Amino acid sequence: MRELHFEPHEPIYRAGDKAESAFVIKQGEVEVADPEAKRQPERLGPGAVFGEVAIMLGQPRQRTARALSDVIVLAITRADFLRAFNQRFDTVEPFLRRLFATLHDAEGLAERGAPLPPQLSAKAEPSPDLPPVAPEAAVAAYSIRVVAASESLAEQLGAAGLAVDGLPFRVGRQPTKGESPPTGGLELSLQDAKPYNLSRRHFAIEAGPDKPLVRDIGSHLGTIVNGAKIGGSQPNRSAPLDPGENSVIAGREGSPFVFTVTVSSP
Repeated sequence: MRELHFEPHEPIYRAGDKAESAFVIKQGEVEVADPEAKRQPERLGPGAVFGEVAIMLGQPRQRTARALSDVIVLAITRADFLRAFNQRFDTVEPFLRRLFATLHDAEGLAERGAPLPPQLSAKAEPSPDLPPVAPEAAVAAYSIRVVAASESLAEQLGAAGLAVDGLPFRVGRQPTKGESPPTGGLELSLQDAKPYNLSRRHFAIEAGPDKPLVRDIGSHLGTIVNGAKIGGSQPNRSAPLDPGENSVIAGREGSPFVFTVTVSSP
């Protein structure tokens, strides 16, 4: 977590920007506004939280935030959340995702003219008791490559695979006719045929507290990381990636979506 300072009228983020952090206002006032003016701008003061929905859902910013005065905010990245909930994150993550999906739906209602329930605009003070955050540079020190480990996957991914140049790196299935695209988009979208092994949003490679990890992001059949099952019917949703080669299988045993994820120092 870090403090950021903004001068009056300076943008904090713009609609369409990639969401990197949520913010807690420590000093000053911030305006959060819809660029298409579909809803009234919000004026937020000390203790207010903003920008949290986009980082939890992995979506671009839908609104623009700018400082109305001299502003100091505490920026909290997704890695900060992972660190804060490290010991019990697999338990609380489904509840967090449901909470922020509800908030996202509520924003859509507000854009169509329905007022937000008052409890959805609650303010929160930053907690001084959060544990120290591992430097993000510890994760950035790794280079990651995703390579096909099965013949059928190599036909789509290519023999050389892909270098991961940013996290999260989300993998899922291309939607078929009548299906909507996955929320938040994908960095790797693959074709699959019925009966599907791959879900539209299947797994993501993310920054963990001190090294990368694989997180199942809502798949039906789950993901197998170095022999450990995550997601699907399993209570645990994430597994660490070790230095060297890691096996990641999207779907059931025997799935053609077998990846080798290599984690190495650059």
